[in-house]
Amino acid sequence: MEKTLNRLALFVGQADEAYQRHFISGFNEKAIAGGFDVCVFSMYRKYQDTPENEMGESNIFSLMNTDRFDGAVILKDSILTESVVSDLEDRLNRNFNKPVVIAEKESGLSKSIYIDSYSAAFEIISHLTDVHGCRDIAFISEKKENRHTKERLRAYYDAMEKAGLAVSAERIIYVDHRLQSGEEYAEQLVSQGETLPDAVVCTDDRMAARLCKALTDRDIRVPEDIAVVGCEYYSDGQADKRMITSVLVPTEDFGGYAFDFLMKRLNGDISEEYAFKPETKLLLGKSCGCCNENIPKKYIANMTWETVEDEESSPVVNTMDAALISQTTLEEYLNSVYSYIYQLGDIEEFHLCLDSRWENMSNNVRVPNEGYNSSMIHVVRYYSNHQNNMTGLENKFFCSGNGVQ
Repeated sequence: MEKTLNRLALFVGQADEAYQRHFISGFNEKAIAGGFDVCVFSMYRKYQDTPENEMGESNIFSLMNTDRFDGAVILKDSILTESVVSDLEDRLNRNFNKPVVIAEKESGLSKSIYIDSYSAAFEIISHLTDVHGCRDIAFISEKKENRHTKERLRAYYDAMEKAGLAVSAERIIYVDHRLQSGEEYAEQLVSQGETLPDAVVCTDDRMAARLCKALTDRDIRVPEDIAVVGCEYYSDGQADKRMITSVLVPTEDFGGYAFDFLMKRLNGDISEEYAFKPETKLLLGKSCGCCNENIPKKYIANMTWETVEDEESSPVVNTMDAALISQTTLEEYLNSVYSYIYQLGDIEEFHLCLDSRWENMSNNVRVPNEGYNSSMIHVVRYYSNHQNNMTGLENKFFCSGNGVQ
């Protein structure tokens, strides 16, 4: 192994979301123990719905100075705008001669690693057949071509076959969007007068929570009339308040596995198996009828199927949008940003830096959309202890080269 710089790059979309946050934590813990620093390059949102947002958000990835890093990991499934992630992979392939590891999605340019989804899905479906005696089980998923969907569908067929049960093609449903899928399927069952299945397996827990609420709103009881389970529980009660029976996904462990895999690649070892196979841990909540048998009490909030709303519908985000749009000068805009930092919750610090050319925006100066100037301005600095906080255009600094040093 050549001399290392002891610095790794991690590319993600929406780093504060539960899955990404836990992955970063596990990766960072292993990296620190191994003597490495980690630079996380993250878009605020994992999906960009306009070309302008795509250009602006993805520009953060150009900050990586490839000469200053030993390796990189892309949490590819968290960057949902395909052109963004493909451009990132191409750029690293051309300009970075160190190992790059892709997590949770296929790549034609770099090695990919995955969490094994088959075992968990097989066990939770077997729980429905063996413990609850379910015979007619439906399967709902969002991404038909997703690797995890394929593994879970294979587990569904195998678990049903093991139980001596037939699978009907009508019970395999693909939907457009996980947050609307619960309502769509519930409406389909009611409006078309279809016979209820004994149980529904959802590949996403938030989808399962929405389905439970939609069924309850239509006077279909969960789990008395129909059982509902999920396949990937990432965080402490994020998706629902009444616990969904699901499988705990050890995302922090997977982040640690990604670090270990990258280290082996740095040492020229490519013999490691690419699938991370954690021990399966079922979380037996109320949605299958197990009455929260092994759910830690801190996870159990109340007896409703309400879900946590998306960030897009947050009143703070909505009012912040209006406040920012109404500003007419850069200084007013930065002051508005600073005022909303206090509503971000339990954070230790927040920093915002801009290309120094923004200082002259009132003179019709246009700032390029690609790359950054060597001169930057530290325009917002916030610490939770309120010491040395500031906002303004006075604090300039310089980067040697076009990237993080």
